[in-house]
Amino acid sequence: MVVSDVEIELSLKRANKSRLDTMRGELNWAEVGAESLSLYRNGELVDTVSDNGRYRDYLRKATLPAYDYQLCISENVCSNIITVSFSE
Repeated sequence: MVVSDVEIELSLKRANKSRLDTMRGELNWAEVGAESLSLYRNGELVDTVSDNGRYRDYLRKATLPAYDYQLCISENVCSNIITVSFSE
């Protein structure tokens, strides 16, 4: 068992969705010294990102009312899940 003292606190800086269903979300976190992090949207891997404390996600045809995001260093070391919601 691997135990880690690394904590990733993921937060949302801003998000918007156009009437044409294009979504943009800006995520922030305090750098944790990892070489790279895996970013998940609704449980699916979206991107492998550098640990620079920020990420901007774009999604065309964003038809869902909400999206969940999480960052992981490994399978067992992940951030909190944040939900980005849009009112219709």
